[in-house]
Amino acid sequence: GPFPTRDLKAADPEIAQVRMIHNLLDKVLGMEYQTEAIDYDRPNFIHADIDWTQYRDLMDTRGQSLATLFERAMKAVESGEGPAILTDEAAANDMLQTLMSGLTSGNPAQLKRAMAPFLGESESLIAHVEGDDGTVLVTERNKVVMTILDRELARGRKNLGIFYGAGHLPDLEKRLVELGYRRGD
Repeated sequence: GPFPTRDLKAADPEIAQVRMIHNLLDKVLGMEYQTEAIDYDRPNFIHADIDWTQYRDLMDTRGQSLATLFERAMKAVESGEGPAILTDEAAANDMLQTLMSGLTSGNPAQLKRAMAPFLGESESLIAHVEGDDGTVLVTERNKVVMTILDRELARGRKNLGIFYGAGHLPDLEKRLVELGYRRGD
């Protein structure tokens, strides 16, 4: 949803916490937070997401929280079904050592290289966190995307792109295939 303020002191405390984590990651990784780098006010951008209040309400309704999602992730790792980088002790130790080295040296490139193996396998972890009932973080938000996509297609728009995080893609692809779409070039 729209950001009522970019001033963390005046923002909703939960939003402020999320933004502080993003700001820290931005600085450590030498990256830029997407809401600072992308002009979402451009006329060709269509908002296709829930707002923070809807997110909290859906999380409460589903009995989900960041803690319950983390718990699902840890169960996947403990069962050996999570990403190999987390279930292979030697690989996990290598990743942690590289992360610590990158943090202490202030080398964002080293940090990104350390995270690459984990991110490359994150789809399997997301699938476990989603489980059979899905999550607000992915499933419920993807339902909104599909509703907006249907609306825009009904309006005759043909040249559309969905600008969303990679974690959403397996579920979005499944939904698109169910509607008769197929993967192209």
